[in-house]
Amino acid sequence: RKARRGEVGIALEPLTAARAAVATAMAVRRLSKVGLAQLMQRDEKVVRRILDGSGGVSMETVSAALKALVRGSS
Repeated sequence: RKARRGEVGIALEPLTAARAAVATAMAVRRLSKVGLAQLMQRDEKVVRRILDGSGGVSMETVSAALKALVRGSS
């Protein structure tokens, strides 16, 4: 969304933006880390790495999480 009055917009790295999208989608759906891991058919530690932002996650993995969230909402 566009920055509102008094806010400042910032550009995020694509991987950071994708991670934020995963976190936002999980919050909207009230989905736990375990729930997303089940949708992805992966271990929960993969989801923790996506959300903690400390590195060690590829765009491919974050993209798989986003795809699982879309499939899981149907």
